[in-house]
Amino acid sequence: MAIITSGNNLYLRDCLESDMDRIIFRQTHGEWRLLDAPFEGVRNDLTADQQANIRMNYQKLCVEELPSPRKIAIIAGKDNCLLG
Repeated sequence: MAIITSGNNLYLRDCLESDMDRIIFRQTHGEWRLLDAPFEGVRNDLTADQQANIRMNYQKLCVEELPSPRKIAIIAGKDNCLLG
């Protein structure tokens, strides 16, 4: 895991495969969904195909050589808890 930058309580790091379930959970939970393209409706669940697609794309991010600057990063707490 590469840490891109860190502060007192948070750090910005590369994606880990262990983040995948939390990423999928965040796709269907949280207030952000009310504000992100509200004209499309609020998504409450993902189909099996949508979950498989997210997993496949996320796994690619975890194994491919990452560009500099990064296009995606994880905000995590000091306990490695995924925040965003």
